[in-house]
Amino acid sequence: MAISFNVEPYWDDFETAGADGLSPKEKYQRVLFRPGKAIQARELTQLQTALQHQISSQGDHMFKDGSVVVPGAVHLHNKIDYVKLDSVNAAADTVAELVGTEFTDGTNVAKVIHAALATGADPITLWVQYISGTVFADNASLTATGSKTAEVKASAATGFGSIVSIEDGIYYIKKHMVVAKASTIVLSKYTSSVSFDIGLLVTESLKSSGEDTYLNDNATGTPNASAPGAHRYSIKAVLSTQAVGANSGNFVLIARLEAGVVTKKARSADYNVLADELARRTFDESGNYYVNPFKALIKDHASDATKLNVAIEPSKAYVRGYEIQTLATTNVAFDKARTSELQTDKLTEITHNNYIEVTNMVGTPDITTFGTISIENSGGTEIGTCRARSIERVSGNGYSTGTTGDDSRYRIHIFDFTGTMTGATQLDDKEGTAAGATFSATIADSAAATAYNLGPDSLVFDLPYDRVKTCNSEVDDTATADFNYRYETNRLFTAATVSGSGTATFTAASTGEQFASKSLNTNWILINDTDSTVGGEEVVSADITINNSATPPSVVIANLPASANGDSVRLIAPVIKTANHKTKTLSGNTAVSHNAGATWTGTGQPLGHADVHELVSVTENVGNADVTTHFELDTGQKDTHYGLGRVNLKSTSNYTAAGALTTTYKYFTHSSGDFFTVDSYTGQIDYSLIPVINGQELRSAVDFRPRIDNSGGNFTGTGAQTAFAPRRYSQFETDLQIYEARMDRVYVDSKGVFGVTKGVPSRNPEPSEVPSDAMHLYTLSIPPYTLTTDEVGIDFVDNRRYTMRDIGRLDKRVGQVEYYAALNFLETEAQNRQILDGSNNPRWKAGYLVDGFANTRMSKSWSPEYRAAVDIPNRTLRPPFSQGNAALAYHASSTTQKTGDLVTLPYTTEAIISQTQYSGQINVNPYNVFNWTGSCALSPSTDEWIDIDRRPQVTINNDGEFDAMVNALQPQLGTVWGAWKTHWAGGGGGGGSWNMVYKPGRSEGPRNSYRTRGSWSRVFSGGGGGSPRYKSGKSRSGIQTTIAVDTTIVSQGDRVVEVNFVPFMRTRLVHFSATRMKPATQVYAFFDGVAVADYVNEAQPGYTPLVGINTQVAHPSGAGALTTDANGAVTGSFLVPNNSTTNFTAGTKEFKLTSSSANNDALMHTSAFADYTAAGLIETREEVMLSTRTPRLQRNSVASGVVSWSDPLAQSVLLDKAAFITSIDIYATAKDTAIPIQMQIRRMVNGFPTQEVLPFADVTLNPSAVNIDGTATTFTFESPVYLQDKIEYAFVLLANSNNYTVRYAEIGGEDANGNRISQQPYNGVLFMSQNASTWTADQTKDLTFVMKRAKFDISATRNCRLENAALPSRQLVTNPLTTVANTLSENNTFTVAHRDHGMKAADTVTFAGFIDNNGYTAAELNITHTIVTATRDTYTIQVLAAAHANAITAGNGGGTAAQATQHLAWNTMLPVVQNIILPNTAQTWTVMDTLESAGTIGSTAAAITANDNYTPLLPKIIKSGSTATIRLDGSFSSTSDYLSPVIDMERSSVIAISNRIDNNAGGVAETDASLGSNLAKYVTKTVELADTSDEIKVYVDLNRPNGTFIDLYYKAGNNLATFDAQNWVLQTNDLTDVAFSDGSSYEETTYTVTPTDTFTLFAIKIVMRSTGTSYIPKIQQLRAIACKV
Repeated sequence: MAISFNVEPYWDDFETAGADGLSPKEKYQRVLFRPGKAIQARELTQLQTALQHQISSQGDHMFKDGSVVVPGAVHLHNKIDYVKLDSVNAAADTVAELVGTEFTDGTNVAKVIHAALATGADPITLWVQYISGTVFADNASLTATGSKTAEVKASAATGFGSIVSIEDGIYYIKKHMVVAKASTIVLSKYTSSVSFDIGLLVTESLKSSGEDTYLNDNATGTPNASAPGAHRYSIKAVLSTQAVGANSGNFVLIARLEAGVVTKKARSADYNVLADELARRTFDESGNYYVNPFKALIKDHASDATKLNVAIEPSKAYVRGYEIQTLATTNVAFDKARTSELQTDKLTEITHNNYIEVTNMVGTPDITTFGTISIENSGGTEIGTCRARSIERVSGNGYSTGTTGDDSRYRIHIFDFTGTMTGATQLDDKEGTAAGATFSATIADSAAATAYNLGPDSLVFDLPYDRVKTCNSEVDDTATADFNYRYETNRLFTAATVSGSGTATFTAASTGEQFASKSLNTNWILINDTDSTVGGEEVVSADITINNSATPPSVVIANLPASANGDSVRLIAPVIKTANHKTKTLSGNTAVSHNAGATWTGTGQPLGHADVHELVSVTENVGNADVTTHFELDTGQKDTHYGLGRVNLKSTSNYTAAGALTTTYKYFTHSSGDFFTVDSYTGQIDYSLIPVINGQELRSAVDFRPRIDNSGGNFTGTGAQTAFAPRRYSQFETDLQIYEARMDRVYVDSKGVFGVTKGVPSRNPEPSEVPSDAMHLYTLSIPPYTLTTDEVGIDFVDNRRYTMRDIGRLDKRVGQVEYYAALNFLETEAQNRQILDGSNNPRWKAGYLVDGFANTRMSKSWSPEYRAAVDIPNRTLRPPFSQGNAALAYHASSTTQKTGDLVTLPYTTEAIISQTQYSGQINVNPYNVFNWTGSCALSPSTDEWIDIDRRPQVTINNDGEFDAMVNALQPQLGTVWGAWKTHWAGGGGGGGSWNMVYKPGRSEGPRNSYRTRGSWSRVFSGGGGGSPRYKSGKSRSGIQTTIAVDTTIVSQGDRVVEVNFVPFMRTRLVHFSATRMKPATQVYAFFDGVAVADYVNEAQPGYTPLVGINTQVAHPSGAGALTTDANGAVTGSFLVPNNSTTNFTAGTKEFKLTSSSANNDALMHTSAFADYTAAGLIETREEVMLSTRTPRLQRNSVASGVVSWSDPLAQSVLLDKAAFITSIDIYATAKDTAIPIQMQIRRMVNGFPTQEVLPFADVTLNPSAVNIDGTATTFTFESPVYLQDKIEYAFVLLANSNNYTVRYAEIGGEDANGNRISQQPYNGVLFMSQNASTWTADQTKDLTFVMKRAKFDISATRNCRLENAALPSRQLVTNPLTTVANTLSENNTFTVAHRDHGMKAADTVTFAGFIDNNGYTAAELNITHTIVTATRDTYTIQVLAAAHANAITAGNGGGTAAQATQHLAWNTMLPVVQNIILPNTAQTWTVMDTLESAGTIGSTAAAITANDNYTPLLPKIIKSGSTATIRLDGSFSSTSDYLSPVIDMERSSVIAISNRIDNNAGGVAETDASLGSNLAKYVTKTVELADTSDEIKVYVDLNRPNGTFIDLYYKAGNNLATFDAQNWVLQTNDLTDVAFSDGSSYEETTYTVTPTDTFTLFAIKIVMRSTGTSYIPKIQQLRAIACKV
């Protein structure tokens, strides 16, 4: 203590050591008084000191100094309305009595929270909370009950201030329990963005009777000054403030306010040793763990372009032993990577490979202005063209040999190749001359494959690092002379004349150019323009004399033959250039007009410039209509040169230009020089907008491409720019500043604060460390100069909780070992398998490919031909599948009872607890504190299905399991067999693998726009996918064997759900009802933080949403404003959007109504929240809660970080037997005239109510439904609420008004009959709270209430019948209609593209949303039609001549909003039935369905299991229309009238799975290079072999049911550029050797593939066919081995 008591006159020496070195505190425990002995002052003093020591020791053990013991609620109003008054009819010293008064100006009503007298220039000020309306106007006259009046000041009378209040509380301060009295202080009268530490200022003092007469003897009833009493020691704790972070030493912090935002709050009870010990034990035993993962996505930051957010969804964890639970998504900001480092003298290898080798060359090709070269056959017919960029000698003699004629072989490096090389024999100068002389040559080797290479060939070369900031070595980017660019090129020099001495002299450019080493003699070529018979000849090094010190540098070629004397010769020679950097300048808007009738499809219309950067607009010349959205820009950029920009009509558009159009665009002009780098764009466009060409980022490359002229024909006209190409295999040297990457770590600490520790930027970054008291959640891999959210990788950290059940399921790890062993076996088996030729001699294995089908890493999943699914758990390849969902409706013939959304046995109600005594009344909100935080209910609040047409966000793909989902051209689910269960509804909890790598939207396939190189690639290698090709050598290489398939799971009780990919929510109309909000206030809707004002309306129409991605951009009734009524309620509906611009991933998202149109919590006056969950089966059991829905956490504060609460009452209840509660009666004695009252049932923990509200247990009543005449007020729950036995719960009453009072009974009180209540009325506890979070228990009181339960009829088994509801229509692709030309008098047939429509010939289909199309009117199309023929994804409809009013033209159309009805075909069905089966209850299910070939439901029932797959023998159908075609019957029974089986109709549907397989009758043959029309097939990546091979052995394990077929196709070749265009070859094999198997057995089958020629490339395709969809072939263990003699 700061005050010492061992001083005069107290001499308290309790802690003073005596002669033995020990104090009384250490030696004695009690003072023992004896009769007849006088009592000493020391004894009395030490008696209370000893008692205080005992109390403080216990206090020190439990509490930290300054901790809350009995909480006094803190009400922080950091943005509260003030009103300045000119006058008020209350005495100046009694203005505080205005607190609680409700003033009105006749329209607006406000309650006074605090008031202050006039001081100095500040007038009388009221701080108010508006109950209804808006703010008072200046100069308004106010009135209130009790004849109170006030006059508002004439100007600037209203605004926002800041005040803080506390209620009575007890705090542990200086080893004493100190009372802090209720008080209010003003933080700032007239501003709100303030910064303070708010807390209790502690002072100690000693008081004598002279200072406080209360201390005198009061034996006579009044203080007796003649009998002064003992002194008193006092500790006072007064509400106060100090500067942020100040350390006064006598200040107990309650909250910290910075710029109007609460950044720190004191715990409600800051336990000391006790809490720390419990946390320590938990941490020692289990460490840090989460109960379920904190799922996260990377999102854009709302206001700071230099940052991104990690959006962390709600979950629960234990950190350092402390419980952490979040209510809503938490956004944690982190910096984009923007730092850089310097790298000097970095080299880039130049590799351009396209060439044609020639002999008999006359003249030289034009490598200066790139004239067009004709490629001709032996008859002189042109069969192709190209341009030459460089030339080098391959072999031959030089002039020094004295030989005439050209016996040399040259390699001409070409670009801009068109046509074919098949049959090519010669090259000719197409334009007549080339650099002053005619050029011709013979193609070597008769154009054999060895004579040319025509693969990809770019003049854009990747620099050694990604994301280059600048090629300037100055860190400040200010210098311009420090560039160090150097590269080599073969340059053509101007002609020189051979002197009489046999020499010719050539000079280089005056600056920046020197001749390279003469040892590169294959690149020194002399061309005689005078004597064309000589051709080009090599110059040997002995004949070359270089003088680079001359200005300009020169070279002399000697020993030229005498016959060349006087001839004009030119030289091609290698030079080293210290090159000139080129810059780009972005033009202004440039317009070009296109005539009416211009062709916009195909190559489209040319623009007048190359290197076009931006399409500004396309407008119609007549009317100036903007039609830009129908067009797309082709910038003209090629790998080899800058071509002419063009504008094309989008393939998805049905726009037809009726007249002339004007295109406005911007393009880059180029300065002179040699190349471009990132610095070329400085000051023109933002770094993020620098183009990406075919996957190459120009910001990270050196660009040597020439620019074609404005006509697009050649490189000599206006706008053209040329440069010599760098020499092949030379190196480009430059300094670089490169952006650095970073690895940050996201954590949550033991106080529940999420944060990010920033890593050290580096080319090879290492992750940062997290605080010692935190749990590491993810590592963020942040690429250099982060551009988009999907570039950031999220590596999950394994913090999963393991229950004993989990530990018992470690067989998953055994499965992982099996996977490794199986894959290793496959590789080993392929490597060791002996392959013999026809003479039984071993063949050499040149390479192999194996695929165990545990992922899609070895497949070419981005190919349009890849149409397969992988059954990952069973490592099986099978056909792909479609999936759909049909809602189930409760049928009226059911003998069960449906209450709300729950279906149970029929029941009546009876009281289970009846406490009807009362002795008094208590205020529901005694402290009159409220903040207009309302309650919101959604119906439906969950969705058990997803959008299947939008590509999911693949989040965990470390092993490539989901490459097909990432890369598929058709962005649908259907490539991972069983995903509807394992990744949605949940499978059996078979353990899991916890090596979680979370990399959203990343793949290494050809769809990547961001690529990685060098050492950086180890951090950002992309998720799955591998490279587009598979390189196989002689030994085991090029394949990555992994031990486990990475995944993370969310535990759902007995089931687990994998979260490798996140599907999107489907469109649905959701009804909402919000109560207890601020009356008469406009509110705005937000969903997952996104404004959705266009999708809400107070109307609640009936609406059937479309299946699939749709064009719905507003509520079906139109957008509408939302305004609360006089009771603070608002109802309406919300359309969950799923269009191209607004869509949401599945999971739990927050629907929020707020008075702030900007969703700014600081400006919010009222709000209400509700969670909407799209998930498969949800967790139905959580500790003391058992329900078909998850509980929600009651939100009490309007604004994030604002400590402001409501003041409820709570009554605990405990049931002897578990029961379903239907209603609770309370007895009100007073009520409000407008504000409603709310009841909730909550769970209790450690004897106190929590914020967790049980499902269905939230009811709000308006005042009209509240009885105050002595009869009961009944709160009836939406559906029965299940309460377990021997578990404490509490029902809670809340109201934003202090006008509600209810009856209660108290021990010792008198009941209504005057009888004393002598025992506890009910064995519960009444709780009062000042903040709804911390509670004060009163053991002597109970509310007057009656709780009623459902008494179930168990006399018979009851039937619950569910039938499919009407199927919604599907949104079709853009322009799904294909018409054929026909006259007005003829019948017409059109075809509709409708994927997985499920219909057949003679079925009917109804269209909507079609527009006028090719002669059809919308009215003619948008009706019901009969299908003539049908395929899996299309159908045709015949329209009789009498049914169309116009002639029909050919084409595609229908518009962007076309929709059609459809059926759901299925081979496997999963009944999603959210159910509860309690002890002593039973629930079984059967199904009756419809055969695909039938029209009505069958009569035979099959037994099924809810929430598990059911696969019948024949294909089935769910048809559109009102007639049910699938029926589920459930049998409900119970042996206890307290309990019943339960299902939730909000979450009941069937998932329909259909195999996509056919027999391809009449489709495109599978030998086609890429267009084979079979529905089910698998394609491997292209395998590149290290050695030439001539045979492939393919081994595959087949399961082939009767009626199925498996075909193997192959490609083999040598030219990678043309490989994809090769046709497939069918490998014949006698399938009769493969036994039919309708079971699970597999038989190995061998295919021997013998291509017609040797090869270094090969690929395999497997086609699966079937005569029906219910029986399918399946494949395991593919091994393909390339062999050679």
